[in-house]
Amino acid sequence: MLKEPTGAEKVLCEKSKEGQEANCKNIQNPEIRAEFFRRFMLGLQPTSTCPEGGHKIAPSGIHVSNTRFQGRIDLEGAQTACCGRLPVIIFEECVFDGGFNGDHGHFSRLTFKDCKFKPAPADSNGTEFPDINLDGAEIEGDLILSGSRPLTTQNGDSTKTEGVSDRLWFTAEGARIDGDLEAKEAVFIAPNARNLPPVDGGLRYAVQLASAEIAGDLKLCPGVQLKGGISLKGAKIAGETWIAGAKIEAGDGVAINAQSAQFGAVFAIRSLERNNGTVDRTEITGEVRFLETEIRGSLDLNGIEIKKNEKNKSPETEEAGISAAQLHVHGSINMGSVNKPDGSELAFTSQMPVRFRDLKAGGSVYLEKAEICAGEHAANDIGVTFVNSRIGRNLLHSGTTSALLILNLDVEGGVKLAGQCSGPVTFEYGRIGGKLEHSGTPSKLEIRNLDVEGDVTLAGQYGGPVTFVNSRIGRNLWHSGTPSELEIRNLDVEGDVTLAGQYRGPVTFKDSKVSGALILDGFQFDPLRCKGGRKLDLQHVVVEGKLLIQEDPKRFSDPDAIQIQDARTIQLGCYPGWSLIDAHVVRDGVSGRVGFLIEKNGKGRSRILDGNSNKLHEINQQGALKIDTPAQAKEYLRLFCAYVWGEDGAFTVVEAESQLCGAQNMSVAPLADPVWQENGWKFTDVIIRYAADFFKAHFIVYTTDEKGRKGLIEMTDDTPLNVKADADAIPLYPRTRDDKPLVREPKNQNHDDASMEPPFCLDTSRKWKEMQPVPGRLRTNLVGLLQRYASAVDFGEVTIDLTDSHCGTLEDSDGRGWGSSSKLKLQNFTYDKTSRDETSRAEAQRWALGHWLTQLRRRALGGETSRPAKSRIAWLGQQFPRRVTWLDRLKRAWGRSDSTSSSINAQDYFPQTYTWLINVLRSQGDEAAARVVAIEKSRIEWAVYAADQMFLLRWVAQIAAVLYGVCYRYGYGPVRALATPLVFILLGGLSFQAANEMGLLVIGTTPVASVAVMGKAEMSPAIPLTDSRLASSTLPCGSGINTYLYAADIFIPLLDLRQEGRCDVRGATPEGAILGTENSEQDIFARMTSVFRTTAFWEWGKSLYAMLGWLVISLSIYTWIEAMRRFDRVG
Repeated sequence: MLKEPTGAEKVLCEKSKEGQEANCKNIQNPEIRAEFFRRFMLGLQPTSTCPEGGHKIAPSGIHVSNTRFQGRIDLEGAQTACCGRLPVIIFEECVFDGGFNGDHGHFSRLTFKDCKFKPAPADSNGTEFPDINLDGAEIEGDLILSGSRPLTTQNGDSTKTEGVSDRLWFTAEGARIDGDLEAKEAVFIAPNARNLPPVDGGLRYAVQLASAEIAGDLKLCPGVQLKGGISLKGAKIAGETWIAGAKIEAGDGVAINAQSAQFGAVFAIRSLERNNGTVDRTEITGEVRFLETEIRGSLDLNGIEIKKNEKNKSPETEEAGISAAQLHVHGSINMGSVNKPDGSELAFTSQMPVRFRDLKAGGSVYLEKAEICAGEHAANDIGVTFVNSRIGRNLLHSGTTSALLILNLDVEGGVKLAGQCSGPVTFEYGRIGGKLEHSGTPSKLEIRNLDVEGDVTLAGQYGGPVTFVNSRIGRNLWHSGTPSELEIRNLDVEGDVTLAGQYRGPVTFKDSKVSGALILDGFQFDPLRCKGGRKLDLQHVVVEGKLLIQEDPKRFSDPDAIQIQDARTIQLGCYPGWSLIDAHVVRDGVSGRVGFLIEKNGKGRSRILDGNSNKLHEINQQGALKIDTPAQAKEYLRLFCAYVWGEDGAFTVVEAESQLCGAQNMSVAPLADPVWQENGWKFTDVIIRYAADFFKAHFIVYTTDEKGRKGLIEMTDDTPLNVKADADAIPLYPRTRDDKPLVREPKNQNHDDASMEPPFCLDTSRKWKEMQPVPGRLRTNLVGLLQRYASAVDFGEVTIDLTDSHCGTLEDSDGRGWGSSSKLKLQNFTYDKTSRDETSRAEAQRWALGHWLTQLRRRALGGETSRPAKSRIAWLGQQFPRRVTWLDRLKRAWGRSDSTSSSINAQDYFPQTYTWLINVLRSQGDEAAARVVAIEKSRIEWAVYAADQMFLLRWVAQIAAVLYGVCYRYGYGPVRALATPLVFILLGGLSFQAANEMGLLVIGTTPVASVAVMGKAEMSPAIPLTDSRLASSTLPCGSGINTYLYAADIFIPLLDLRQEGRCDVRGATPEGAILGTENSEQDIFARMTSVFRTTAFWEWGKSLYAMLGWLVISLSIYTWIEAMRRFDRVG
């Protein structure tokens, strides 16, 4: 039993009996012994001199303030005999030299307000014990720890005192608190991990509430510091949990461990907005863990900052800011921002990934403006992960992260991903009950096996490809981003699909079904940045609605995409006859500077300087380089270093103060003359700036032609200088060489792109010549170089593949919407009907009304009258590869045309594409257009047939095809079928008339009966006699026939006009076979024309004319029969 009580102990006894505060502030040495206090609380006689009943406590409990407790207060298992629980205990501004042990005690209410704790010494085994130990305790009221802190902590900052451990270790594992647990402005510090009993996996927390039960709220705010984290493992908190304005630092474990915990209301770890308008940010160093945790309210993580735990890393912890597995949140999850007084926002920030696995959220999940693994903390790891999770309402991500991974997510509402991602975004195996919207900036987007009930909008600025496969969309799909490649496969869309992006690579939309329309109206290939080929793959697509792509000349190639605003030029001494041009180029709203080497004599060796050395070496090997003098060698070194780039830009030869870019303690001087040696010029001590670093280097510029080494530059030695340039002061920011085409852009807003100084440093005696505006011819030359450069490096011909696809209505401006220079693949492409736009219809009407006579004439000749049919034929003709003819080359040489001709091979021709269009046009009642397409189909088939023949037969087949097309429109020109025989009869009539006039057509007679009576006694032959006085057996036809009827009688085999039997071609005469050839000395022309006077020529001509008649009449009859059949079919 203790001896005499101290003054403070007497005050405690007196005041507690009366239910008053025992304030020992004015007592000298206000100390209460721990054993005295224990006996006093347990109803035992505290000291031998204390009278009986002098230690009674009023029902209101005890209130001790400004007292120092010596030793460790041990109330382990404490309770009273009368009611079982200890009365209310309030400690205010007290000091505990050995801590407080209430292990498994039973308390009415317990308060430690503004108290300070000095840990008790370890036992003989070195084991340390908690400074406040309430493990297994029962507290029927509140537990207040506000203002509690280690003894050596002043004003919230830890200050060490020699021999005193800075620690306040609080545990209430397995405790039951029927009220609130509150700790405002408290500081808890976990012990070092040494010689500690294995609790909670061997990890120690500054606040240990594992398996605790709190009927009220848990309030660790404001101003709470937890150096060593807090464990809520297995805890049950019926009320709200608030950790706001706190500083939490993980020790041996995680920063906040809520594994297997249950929270009956809101769980908030957030920054705190105070009434005075300030914001106290919650800073957490280490992991926040939710494993098998249930939160019956919402999870509020707004405005907090999670940092990496660099000091104390444990195998038990993950490299994650928030690690949530099997977390069940009945409400929403908010990882957003809080508003600051100045109007700015304090966003959720985590240097480590945020991972949700098997999440079940009844409300929405918001990562609004959150910054996760962003900026300098961006890593190869995935920033945000959702795996096997379910969200009752919406998912919103609009922050910044390294990468986003969503696997097997079930969202009842919509998903909006608008974050700025430096890495990829992956969404696989999930269901979305509402919309899916993506408008971020990831390196790539990948969506697989997703079921979306609403609309899908993909409008991000993608650094890489976009993939969308094996998915279903309940409504519409809209894509308007800028990916390097778009791949959509096995997609089932119940609404419309709109592809309206500016694509930098191939676009694939295949093996899919679209119940609505497929709209390509906003579709465009980036004219300069397109890599991997310009290909639109629409194979195996079923579009039940319309396939819409209106005419747009800039869809597949934009001639106005490149503009030269101004330029400056200078003559080069190292390249005689060449100029260096530094041009201000604008394309797609992005401006910068581009360097060119232009040859004046027009030999076509001009080059764009893109950062690669091969451009200079190419013209060097052609003999353009001249470096015979030191001045030429210096100029070439400056040029080479300025326009041959490494990964971080150009190598600038520093010769002026402006090129130091803010570097201090550096002296500059003009480039010294090189020294000649055997194989070239040697430069020493050249100052080079590469990005922000400076070097002193030695170079050799080779001048020998041996092994093509002329113009090569070798850096023989380089020494780094301990000097750095100001990154913001570097005026030029060249892109890397792999980003084509290259332009130099300003690195920040401090430098105007139009006024950036060239990287090529000149002698002070020489100046650039400014050109503004740039002369038209030079501008055309520079734009052509850029276009050819981009085409050669990045893309070639546009290819559009519609193989095995189908659409309901083809609405493509009558084929013009696909571009005139595109290569089309239309094998087995089918459509129910075509649709003409109003513009085409109006143009056709104006054309018909304004040229009705021409139209009538073309109808009479069997020609087409529908201009859209011409467009359709041109559209079908784009299936065939293009070849450049000599005429095309001539036109291009004069800058007149960029067109090419079509060459048709048998393997490129598919009759189905023409047959299907013909049937569709006929089903729509447009027989005229169908006839035009059918004629084109026959023309191609004849051309293919002719191309497969041997050399001589090929010419015959080609001539026959041309004649059949001209005369009969390949069986589709009934008017021509009527006109063609008439033309041949007219020509035959004219020919036979000429023969008749030459006496080549004669009438056969019988000489015996052919006499004439000259007088009463004299008779003479009626037929003239020959020189031999013999009578001739033939007479000239003369007017005995009508030559046109005669020709018709011969030409038409089934028609007998009784003309052919009247006259025949004269046979061989006694005078010879040729009439009028008495003069054998005629000139050559007369001899040639005399052939047409021979009877043999006309005998053969008449026979061939009759044979031609059989062929022509047969083809005419065939053409008319087919025309009648078509008429009956249309009728």
